[in-house]
Amino acid sequence: MLVRSAVSSALAGVIVAVLAFTGPALGDDDDHDLFGNRTKFGNRIKIDAPTGALKLFGDRQILKAKRDSLRHRGPGYRTSLIGDDLRIDINDGRLGLRSHHADGGTVEPVEVIVIPLGGFAALPVVCGDNTYSFASGELIFTRRKTSDERRPPPFTPQFDAAFPVATLIGEISGTATNQDGEVLEVLGVDSADEVRSEDGFTSVVAVWLSFIDADGQVVDSAAFTGSFVSDGTTSETVIVDHGNCGVIDDLGNIQIGPLFVYPFPPDQLITIEGF
Repeated sequence: MLVRSAVSSALAGVIVAVLAFTGPALGDDDDHDLFGNRTKFGNRIKIDAPTGALKLFGDRQILKAKRDSLRHRGPGYRTSLIGDDLRIDINDGRLGLRSHHADGGTVEPVEVIVIPLGGFAALPVVCGDNTYSFASGELIFTRRKTSDERRPPPFTPQFDAAFPVATLIGEISGTATNQDGEVLEVLGVDSADEVRSEDGFTSVVAVWLSFIDADGQVVDSAAFTGSFVSDGTTSETVIVDHGNCGVIDDLGNIQIGPLFVYPFPPDQLITIEGF
């Protein structure tokens, strides 16, 4: 069953915060885990800074990010943004479902939330010398709740009450204007795949925006990927900024315009040179 709803821009700013995650950083002794070794949480992460690439494998999902492309796939979804080519394929019957749902567990309905991009006009995206204000289009979230259990700290009970553990895929399509009044096409992916199991909690996030001029050229890109993994006692956090759109604000928070807010300064930030 699909549930489609529209929300106000004020509520939208709260809804997108469901993608936030934080936790203690990897210690110095754990740095080797970033380069292809299997961590104790069962994920495999590889970061290749010289070529600007991130690969993350684990629990039926694969995320691959390079300077000019994003691919993120998991149970019931495949997404990619390569230049000006955005592709999102969602299987409603399988979205977010993993093995623990096969033993009689409750399967929640799929919900679709539509947020007008024009409501974010007052929250621009800054990319070097360019400032983009959203003008038209939609951010469409397709989401399935996958657990009634709480996330581990530092997530609060209030956060869990507002945003259940879920697999969420966002499709961004519309227009924006820059400081000179030029109209550009905006395409993007805003995804979060959360897994709550007996062994712990995992959240993998990808937020990716391309600003495309009248000639079909990508002139600026906002590109953020990351993961938070916890066994309930200890946790690992990896954050990678691939883009050139001022992801870190003056307070140290991570924000891509109105579309993603990391509500605490990151413990660890791995920065890859912009496009």
